[in-house]
Amino acid sequence: YRGCHARFSEPLSEKHLRQVEERYHLPKRYMLFVGTQLQRKNLGAVIEAMPSIDEDIELVMVGRATTYTQHIRRRVKSLGLNDRVHMLHGVADADMPALYKLASVYLMPSLYEGFPPTIIEALTIGVPVIATKCSSMEEAGGPWTMYVDGSRDSWAGAITEVLTNEELREKMIVEGKSYVSRFRPEVIAYNIMNCYKRVGVDISEY
Repeated sequence: YRGCHARFSEPLSEKHLRQVEERYHLPKRYMLFVGTQLQRKNLGAVIEAMPSIDEDIELVMVGRATTYTQHIRRRVKSLGLNDRVHMLHGVADADMPALYKLASVYLMPSLYEGFPPTIIEALTIGVPVIATKCSSMEEAGGPWTMYVDGSRDSWAGAITEVLTNEELREKMIVEGKSYVSRFRPEVIAYNIMNCYKRVGVDISEY
């Protein structure tokens, strides 16, 4: 497994959170997506769902733009969502934990991922996650990530439920943090060492 950088486990001061909020002009309440804006990331499904959810919640997308970004921009404009969708490029690594922490929910609509590290980052920082039910999402997200079939209605329903059901939201945060501890670097290293031992290879001197 790919581990999670230690910065996502470090405490964040209120001062730093406010600085990041101001630096990137973040909305008061937002959903977050992190990743290159590729077609397989299926961002269009979330865009299509936005007219059906609370107008107070906005979408922040962080990652490298591609030719697919122009398609997203056109769809955002046609749905009248220009004021609710924000694209950030070139965000500093040091600011990423705060961007996660300030988010109301993390979204992973991708149709395929080898293994999604951003789900691990979101759960580690303490943000509830909604993901497409496919590929390796359930392996990364565990039983307390919410999974959808990818349709507009399923995204709208799941987002609304997580944003309005505070008891569910807190449960997703607590249980998500517990589950994702298996991806800590020291746990990964321990399990790899045990694999070598089981096949009779001693790498303790390397």
